[in-house]
Amino acid sequence: MPRPSTVGAPFGRELGAVPAANKGLAQGAAVHFFTRGNGPAYQKILAMGQPAVKLIFKQLENEGDDPDHWFWALEYLTGENPVRPENKGDMKRMRGDWLRWGLANGKSW
Repeated sequence: MPRPSTVGAPFGRELGAVPAANKGLAQGAAVHFFTRGNGPAYQKILAMGQPAVKLIFKQLENEGDDPDHWFWALEYLTGENPVRPENKGDMKRMRGDWLRWGLANGKSW
């Protein structure tokens, strides 16, 4: 069951829909692109552009040590990938890398 979103509607509904749609998916570039990147809820978030970035950071922060898959969206929206090679695949550490990058780059939430 997805955690309730901590941000307002309509973005909150979209944030809640993405993790629920992605549970149990295998990892890999094709899966990320075709399922996460092309899902209707994910597309609505990506279409928001830069305003979505701060909201995603807020959601990541509130998710604690069990973050959902927001990294692809953040990379798409920011053009960056601050995840250190040794942290790839470790959701908790990837979350930390992104949150540190966000704060260092003025993406306060």
